[in-house]
Amino acid sequence: MNEAARRAEGETLVLLNDDSRVDPGYVQRLVSALDPGAGVVMAAGVMRDAAATDRIETAGIEIDRTLLAYDYLNGEPLDVLDRPIRDPVGPSGAAAAMTREAFEDVGGFDERLFAYLEDVDLVIRLRRAGGTCRLAKSALGVHDHSATLGPGSARKDYLAGYGRGYLLRKWSVLSPRRLPGVLVRELGQMTIQAAMDRNLGPLRGRVHGLRAARSREPYPPPGVLGEPPSVAETVRRRWRRRARLRRRAD
Repeated sequence: MNEAARRAEGETLVLLNDDSRVDPGYVQRLVSALDPGAGVVMAAGVMRDAAATDRIETAGIEIDRTLLAYDYLNGEPLDVLDRPIRDPVGPSGAAAAMTREAFEDVGGFDERLFAYLEDVDLVIRLRRAGGTCRLAKSALGVHDHSATLGPGSARKDYLAGYGRGYLLRKWSVLSPRRLPGVLVRELGQMTIQAAMDRNLGPLRGRVHGLRAARSREPYPPPGVLGEPPSVAETVRRRWRRRARLRRRAD
């Protein structure tokens, strides 16, 4: 992605996952949501769920106080977009636009993150630099969730765990004040994943990610995370998402 950005010639970068398909006019609608003069340097598209196209798979990302991220509006009916809703903290890497200048100013993607949560790290840095995100409600597509490595695969679970461990250490999340919340989330999430997917990839990945995060950044300042959800809300949404994916696989 960084190499592609270096070779690109336009002022705007549009990112799209290899397991996504977009509707006609998607790029124009997504890019039109950007407004660099007003600080809007990111735009989030809306990906429908490939298995239930009347439902939203992702409309950007939200990030809690432990930097645990999840897809904004995941599982919500598509008609929720007809109502006033707030913008996400940032776009998902599956469907994003951003100004080339802002992307380059923060150094692009962290190349120690091969896949999963590299978009979260980038969004944190863009927001720390003063950038904001706008939801492009009419920029629609379809995302076939986890088609690259397969839902619940050991490889995907490892890479997602690696990204989680990496972010926890890189962004100085593991302070005494935040540690209890981290433990509650991590133990709950790893237990659910291990039980459903029957592999230890999430644990192995976290251990390796923690070790790999050599550079350290201060914990994100107030405002960068937007309106973080509570522990209960985070757990509830994670459980609902995993349950939907498991039912689909069965």
